[in-house]
Amino acid sequence: MNGLFWFTTAGFFTIGLVWAIVRKNNLVMGWSFLAVFCLLDVFLGINRLVAGNGLALGAWGQIWPTGLWLWKLDQLSAFFLTLLGTIGFLTALYSVGAKRGNEALYGTGTWAFVSVAAQYFFTNLLLTAQNAIPLLIAWEGMSITAFCYVLTNNLKRHVRMAAYLTIVAGEIGFLALVIAILLLGRTGLSLEFTSIARAFQLSGPAMQMTVVILTLIGFGVKSGFLPVQFWLPRAYSVVPGNLGALLAGSLVNLGIYGILRAYFDWFRTIPDGIALALLLIGSTGFFLGALYAATLRNLRRVLGYSSIENISFMLLDIGLISIFTNHGQNSFAGLAFLALLVLIVSHGLAKALAFLAMGEIEKAMGTTNLNSLGGLYRQMPVIAVTFLVACLSLAAVAPFSGFTAEWLGLQSLFQTYHGLTVGGKMVSVFAIIMVAMGSALAFTAFLRVYLYIFTGRSRLGARNKAENDGKIKFPLTVKLSLFGLAGFCALVGFFPTFLVACLAPITDSYFPKLHVVGQIVPAVFHTGSPGDLLPKLGGRLFNWLPVPGVVLQPAADGAASIAPTYILLWFIVFAVLARLVATGTRRPYAMRSVKPWLGGNTYYGPYSQYSATAYSNTYRMLFSGFTNFQVRRRLQKGEGKIPVTLEVKTNITQILSMRPYENILRFIRRKSGVIAGIQHGRLYGYLAYILVFLLVLLLAAVATPV
Repeated sequence: MNGLFWFTTAGFFTIGLVWAIVRKNNLVMGWSFLAVFCLLDVFLGINRLVAGNGLALGAWGQIWPTGLWLWKLDQLSAFFLTLLGTIGFLTALYSVGAKRGNEALYGTGTWAFVSVAAQYFFTNLLLTAQNAIPLLIAWEGMSITAFCYVLTNNLKRHVRMAAYLTIVAGEIGFLALVIAILLLGRTGLSLEFTSIARAFQLSGPAMQMTVVILTLIGFGVKSGFLPVQFWLPRAYSVVPGNLGALLAGSLVNLGIYGILRAYFDWFRTIPDGIALALLLIGSTGFFLGALYAATLRNLRRVLGYSSIENISFMLLDIGLISIFTNHGQNSFAGLAFLALLVLIVSHGLAKALAFLAMGEIEKAMGTTNLNSLGGLYRQMPVIAVTFLVACLSLAAVAPFSGFTAEWLGLQSLFQTYHGLTVGGKMVSVFAIIMVAMGSALAFTAFLRVYLYIFTGRSRLGARNKAENDGKIKFPLTVKLSLFGLAGFCALVGFFPTFLVACLAPITDSYFPKLHVVGQIVPAVFHTGSPGDLLPKLGGRLFNWLPVPGVVLQPAADGAASIAPTYILLWFIVFAVLARLVATGTRRPYAMRSVKPWLGGNTYYGPYSQYSATAYSNTYRMLFSGFTNFQVRRRLQKGEGKIPVTLEVKTNITQILSMRPYENILRFIRRKSGVIAGIQHGRLYGYLAYILVFLLVLLLAAVATPV
């Protein structure tokens, strides 16, 4: 396995280098090679998860002055390697058959391919590094590949600005990590993880808090949680669909990997104050991300703020892990960790699927504006079905994967009243309220997205390809990729106990002797009551299933439990019954259809429908304090108080955008202008500065007693 890992890593580097040198040379073969190497990553990850132990990958000799460069594939690394390899394989498969032509727009050219190969090369190094220097090198490589993803269509100015913002954010995170590691490594030369952990434990409280904050900022920039999320929506707005799937499904999740690696390998514990701050920031980001996703009209922006929402929930889970660990409640800490892992899987798969589907919609329609789309179900049934799975998962609708992840996280959040101070309990209650409102807004956001893309009539008029060309046909590899991701999303949600059983080695490696999974699946079967017939039947499936039943119960008797598999079963039963009733019974009245009333207007066209903006106006006005919603009306025709036509424009100032940072930069630039006059460019002036400075030093030396 050692040799296979390095063969795979070298393979990513080789194919990237070859296609960078020999440009425009059979990219289909290149994407195929990339898919094969991603499959090898998946095999390596599954092998370690099944084995239940880590794999030492060797040590590069003493590289002065940083210590040994150790490499190890442990349980956490294997989990991310499996997930990212799966997403990479299906994205490469999609790219094999993706539409050619404008390669900068579709993300299928040499630039895109080399960037993806480089990302997976650096990913393998990042996931296995046990020394800070190779970790920083790989982290910088990831920042560069994210920059390359966003810069693919570089002829447009707004694309270049988004790419510039992405690389600046990445460098801010890199600088924060360098400072944190140097603060811990100042007492010794070795930067191995064990040495860093020892230095952290020997540091004072102020130093520990500084290092933790810098580390959270350094890794958090890549994930995009508050307050370092400013680059993410802009990057999502311009990145091609297949590269967006990798950016949202893999690169963003690696920021969470970095935080987990630092927490478990360097810190072990962090102060309650920082943990409560994570709860506060995570819940606030969850609510605001869902709010903007529910109010914006561009699908790309919606997906961007949806990522902020999900990443914020992951940050909340990390805060819960720390709080429970600090208070000795390791069983609940293990539950929060399990919820985090399930959410990482759910978000990675669903967001990758959403971006691939969005890319096909943009290719066909030329826009991602929800106000311009509609009626695509008839012409793109493949996209309609697969995108529906992504929307249901991202909206956390039962029985899909997002529901299981957020439900487990909420069950953890409900247990935080044990051992917290009054202030901590207030933060916990605030987090619960924010998560509840955010969950409702997230459902609204993706309900609106799906309805205004696939139902109704298209608002594009003659540009609507459905009305002109009929159904759009997709290559086989594109269909396989879309249905593969949709299938994984559905299975993770329909049968969560299978996923939980697969994650058992990871939770047991960090919370040993607790058997977290054994406590969760299925505690409900150990008690007997008259109403437990169906759960007991599910529990007895253990005789022929690899996991004990299909019910999740995250605590002892009396706690809440869910069974998404049963929800799926009843969906099927009621769907069959509804079909039988609809087709097998006679109606007492004849069915008729009439056009809706349009305020006296007899013309019924595409623009007679409600727009996506109109649908979300309620939320804009209700939460206008957060969205800074502005409406400008201008009378165009008419006299008096009865206008004939009225022009209405709306605007949202996004507090999660760059504007707060732009105001800070303008203030700094304005104040620094006072100093700019010193740089006048005259030689005599500079000589005068030197003379004055020397005189000041001389006076200071004379005044200092010997």
